[in-house]
Amino acid sequence: MDDVKKDTSFCTLVLYKQHYRNKYTQSLPDSSYSSWGYYDGFDIRIPDVSYTYANKKEISLLTKMHSESRKIITELQGFYGVQIIGLLRNQYNKTYEQFIENYKCKKYPYFGIGFVMMNDKLQYDVLQKKIEEENQKQNELQILVMQTFDTMDAVVLIQSNCLRELEKCLRKLENISQIVYLYTIVGVAQSYLNICSEKKIELKWNERDCNIEKKIPLLTLKIASENPKKIRTIIESKSIMETDINKYFKEADFKYMHGHHNVFIQFRNIPVKFLIFLLLPNGLLSHENELFGTSIYNIETDCLYDFDIADGERGQDTQVTDDLPELLTDMYIKTVQKYLENENNTYLHNLVLILNALSQFEHFRMARDVYYLVFRAFNNFLMEFDKLSREKNDEKIDELNVEITKMIGYINSVVTQSIHTDQNFLAIPGYSGISFWLPIKLTIYYQELAYKIIKIYREKKHQYDVMLVPELETKPYTKEKRIEGSENIIHTIIVKFGQRMLFQPSLHIVLIHELSHYIGEEYRQRILRKNKIVELMAFLTVKFLFKGVIQENGSIQKEIDSYITNVQEKIEAFYLRKINKKCSNDYYASDIAKALQSAAWNIIMADSKDPLFEEVFGTLSDWDAIIKKIDEIEPGMDGEEIFFEAKNCLSSNRMKARYSVEVENLICSLVRVFKEIYSDISAYAILQFPFEEFQDAFSISEEKQIDNTNVDCQQSIREYVMAHIMKNGSEIKVNNRGLEISGNNSVYDQMYSYDLVKKQLCEYAEECMQKIQYRFNKADNDVIDSIRIAYTHFKQQNDSDIFSIVIKENDAYEKETYRQIKSFTKKFPVKRT
Repeated sequence: MDDVKKDTSFCTLVLYKQHYRNKYTQSLPDSSYSSWGYYDGFDIRIPDVSYTYANKKEISLLTKMHSESRKIITELQGFYGVQIIGLLRNQYNKTYEQFIENYKCKKYPYFGIGFVMMNDKLQYDVLQKKIEEENQKQNELQILVMQTFDTMDAVVLIQSNCLRELEKCLRKLENISQIVYLYTIVGVAQSYLNICSEKKIELKWNERDCNIEKKIPLLTLKIASENPKKIRTIIESKSIMETDINKYFKEADFKYMHGHHNVFIQFRNIPVKFLIFLLLPNGLLSHENELFGTSIYNIETDCLYDFDIADGERGQDTQVTDDLPELLTDMYIKTVQKYLENENNTYLHNLVLILNALSQFEHFRMARDVYYLVFRAFNNFLMEFDKLSREKNDEKIDELNVEITKMIGYINSVVTQSIHTDQNFLAIPGYSGISFWLPIKLTIYYQELAYKIIKIYREKKHQYDVMLVPELETKPYTKEKRIEGSENIIHTIIVKFGQRMLFQPSLHIVLIHELSHYIGEEYRQRILRKNKIVELMAFLTVKFLFKGVIQENGSIQKEIDSYITNVQEKIEAFYLRKINKKCSNDYYASDIAKALQSAAWNIIMADSKDPLFEEVFGTLSDWDAIIKKIDEIEPGMDGEEIFFEAKNCLSSNRMKARYSVEVENLICSLVRVFKEIYSDISAYAILQFPFEEFQDAFSISEEKQIDNTNVDCQQSIREYVMAHIMKNGSEIKVNNRGLEISGNNSVYDQMYSYDLVKKQLCEYAEECMQKIQYRFNKADNDVIDSIRIAYTHFKQQNDSDIFSIVIKENDAYEKETYRQIKSFTKKFPVKRT
């Protein structure tokens, strides 16, 4: 039973909205509930325990939640749309166990869902205890409170054998002071409807009275129909009216209405059995009814009970007011519109549109977390736009407009997917707009993690802001935009990654790795990196230029090797000279790569009359001296012929280099691997993960299973270096296929098999690790400990602390963002009008 407990601490809520069709041949799943209101039905999927242990490897709770949500997609056949919401339980207890067991066997015919937003999301456990304890003695219903990483703060589940008691329970939630918004859905078990018929609505279900004679004070149907004038005639002409149920239709009010629906039908004081009758297969509210798609396009139903809104003991609500002089989006809209007075600019029109759209999230406190997700990064671009506009720097404004347009695309992606729970399906047939589940609380958690890493690697005169942009499927990709501020260099980092990674603990490793490409300027040892890149590139250049030189015996070979070593030293000196001349003192990797490519091309293209050729490869007199030494070593050998073979090989390889990109590829790969190794070391310094998790992070980010049969040379050398850094005495299995030496391979294919390359990369990694760890102070270590604890919890199969950790990080992020908005608003750069 323990294993079952571990794997049933979460479930998946599925909301159904049936598509508009001319004919319906498939109903909702038998396990679902048919509902009234906007949605046509819902279901709660309890995970299957067995799949968890299929590969004999533990799967984290979040990974299992995502896996279960994907199973639902495989069932879709075009008849209905779905919204998929993962629910989890912060504690496993008897209340949860009994509720789930009763749900599995559909012990109760009626089910209600309450999506809750709270005035203080940190009090979720207090709310859960209050709701469940107050209702634990109820005989006619069971109640359970679940958590979600979606926009809502809690989801209340109620199952009952009495519709009125269920409704009363939902309305009692409205009187709880911690709840500021409640969205409800109620339905009837499809399995119960299947055993009922037009002639007989079953009185009992699973030996429980279904209370079908109890009254519903008001039932309304809103119908989108082909011909409103004929709708009543059509309904009354159908065979369903042959039963005694038809009296309720005769007493109903039929009226016109505006909007999507054009017919409004109102019933008063009808029994529950009448509603069940309408929901039966082929009933009026069932899409299998032959009227759907022909005379009727859509019906939405509401049940209204006579509970007085004034009933209850709720005290006076706390008034929530902003202490901002003016909301930031409003001020930016005014600023941009001032520039529009003088020019007709499409970029500015788009900017006003996105600001106008974002303003509703800044204005509305229950949706402000969506605004907080994008504010910090977007604000950097807006400030730069305002500055350049006032300076009338048209050239830079054009460049910035392109960046802002990209930023708008990122914002649209984040916002559209983040409002998942609250987003209605489109009213007209077509695209639902929801391509994947982006749980906003997890996104904010990782965004706060990013800012924690930035704080640890803080740098003077540098300000870093981050925006995470999950996409449907993409390999992790990071982009930076630098803006020269009056006091600081402002770095805006955009991190893209596949949305499924939000549910993978490995995102901790991947995110820190990606951020480390831009933060931690003083820890990446740029001068040491430059010197090692130059040394190794000189070594690899020589390997390429003298590849194929015939190996001689004994002392003759030593003389040839001495010449090649001398060439390598000359190339290294030339490379270093060019880099020092062309690069700034920062020695950025991109600048080093460009300088090296230029220097290598100079060497490859230099002819025998070029001073550079003689500097690197020697003069005729230098060559004659070598030939003379060979003759002295082996009097019977032709020294000139032996050395000619070496010169001929050099000439041939230089010619090949002019028509290939191998040398360029060597440079790009070498520079990149130094960058990647630093980011790997940075992630390890923070998280201290075991080697297997480092390998798993690769497989997840690269979207393929990586092993020794499916690994490239960069992956192999990074594993080799990380294994060297970890060297904790345990055996570490490196995927080392990319480090194998083969005489037939190019220098590029086996560049990381050379001992010198391995040695220098390991030395660089050691220096970076020492530099980073030496830098951490007590405050840094406290933050690092909190990150490691969270990472450990995220890896567990079942962990009630995950939600608590995520909520606390959400709260910290939102408070700090609000503080920044408040501070910035007070010193807004443009005088408000």
